[in-house]
Amino acid sequence: MILLVITIILFAVASSYFLLNSLKNKENKILEEQNLISGIYPLYPNLSWNNKIEHSDTFYDGLKIIGFKIDSKNIISDDYYKLDVSFDKYYDDKLSSLGWTRETKYDADGAGSSSRVYKKGEKYIMLSYDSTAINQIPNEPLSCPCNMSFSIFYGEGNKKITKDAITECSLLENDLDIAQCYEKVAIENKDISICNKIKAVTYVCRFMSTRPDGSGGGSENCEISKETCYELVK
Repeated sequence: MILLVITIILFAVASSYFLLNSLKNKENKILEEQNLISGIYPLYPNLSWNNKIEHSDTFYDGLKIIGFKIDSKNIISDDYYKLDVSFDKYYDDKLSSLGWTRETKYDADGAGSSSRVYKKGEKYIMLSYDSTAINQIPNEPLSCPCNMSFSIFYGEGNKKITKDAITECSLLENDLDIAQCYEKVAIENKDISICNKIKAVTYVCRFMSTRPDGSGGGSENCEISKETCYELVK
């Protein structure tokens, strides 16, 4: 009988310990999330936002970031760059005041798209937008009005991918091989920041003619640049 009572008491103590420990871990996790979310909410007020928050991941310079993403509803705008400036300033002021720092090495800008990254400890917030011209003229610069969407990604660094491939690219002998190598690594790892390593290079690329008999051939100038890399990784 005494042994049974002792066993019940020990079980009750152990259960209480594990319960309290579990609650403490949950409380710490909630505080962590609140600290992270406070940098994002309230959301930028000049846009309408989707209610759905999606699990997502991305890569920055070989670091895999796992977290969540929220997107704005699409809008049509003639002055996408003005809205981008306002969006960036809203979050730059907010995040800076909360101790987040800009990681400019991860910035990426292309035709009608942009992304900015902030870091605090091992946590990251990426602000980005993308725009597509409604009546784009072929081979001309982006011409709005455009369909635009903004997104906010927040997450935590998870693991490093091997940097051997990036190192091997840098050791190649000519700019074309180096640019092609960086572009390939960026696409394979979905890491847009690797595009920033590319030194723009123009080269002669071959193509077959479209003559009915299949004969002939020719060449044209092609380019590898940060901007073309961004488009391929997106």
